Amino acid sequence: MDSAQVAEMLNLNNVKLVQRMAREGRLPVRRLLGRRRYMFLRDEVVEWLPSDKTRVTPSE
Repeated sequence: MDSAQVAEMLNLNNVKLVQRMAREGRLPVRRLLGRRRYMFLRDEVVEWLPSDKTRVTPSE
């Protein structure tokens, strides 16, 4: 999944927030070798959802 798909999955309208969360280690993410793009594995994001780490305020 890409950042936009994860934002939609989390009901966030801000792709930059998803990217920042990934960069800060607050969201499980993979990076392809030599690439700047974030890749998210759906299973990892779904597993992450019920954790306490999901507290995201829309104002971020």
